[in-house]
Amino acid sequence: AVVSTQSRSRYFFLFCIQAYLRGWCRELDAVVVSINYSLAPDNPFPKGLDDCIFAYAWCLENMHTLGCSGKSIVFVGDSAGGNLAISTAMRANSYGLRPPDGIVAAYPVTYVKYAGRLFIDTLSVR
Repeated sequence: AVVSTQSRSRYFFLFCIQAYLRGWCRELDAVVVSINYSLAPDNPFPKGLDDCIFAYAWCLENMHTLGCSGKSIVFVGDSAGGNLAISTAMRANSYGLRPPDGIVAAYPVTYVKYAGRLFIDTLSVR
C-alpha cells in the first residue's frame, strides 16, 4: 500500500489510478491509502479482492501507524477499482469488519442480474 499521512480523522481507501492521489491528500487533508492489488488474468478472481480486504483489515488495526483516527472512512475507485470498492465493502460487512462511511464508484465494472422478467419482456410488441 502507498500511504500518505496528512490528517488525523479522515481516511480514504482507494482503488484507482495514483496520479492524482497526492493532490487529493493535500486538498482533502486526509490519509490516502492506495492498494496495489493483484490484476487478472495473471491472478484470477478472487486474488485482487482478497488483497483489498486484507489491506483494509490491516489498516483498521493500524490506524495509529497511518497517523489517523479513522473517524471517517470512504472507499473510492474507478472502473475495476469501483467494483473493488463496492465488493470490499460487501465483504467487510460479511466478515464483521467496520463498513466504510461512504463509497465513490466512478464508472464501476459491475454485473447486474435481474431475478425476474424485464419490463420490456412483458410488453406486447407487434
